[in-house]
Amino acid sequence: MAPSVVPIAGSHSGRPHSVKRRPVHFLLQDGTSFDGQVFLLDNQALAPFIGTRKGGWVNVVDVVWRSTRAPLAHLVLQASHLALAVALDAGA
Repeated sequence: MAPSVVPIAGSHSGRPHSVKRRPVHFLLQDGTSFDGQVFLLDNQALAPFIGTRKGGWVNVVDVVWRSTRAPLAHLVLQASHLALAVALDAGA
């Protein structure tokens, strides 16, 4: 599935940014794991994105729990609970 692109106005270069949905695998400190998607700007790396969230919160959409394959449309994750986050595509 190709990432969706949403133009965002107001870049420092005068050109609009675009935001892409990027697939990510998450492993929590308690051993729970799930796949989901986060919205990243073009050429934005995953680690700095997660590390700089205001209050440490990360929005994740299209979540699928690995243990049960149960879907969830949206969750808000506190980054301090993460043990690992791995981009599942080459662009993140």
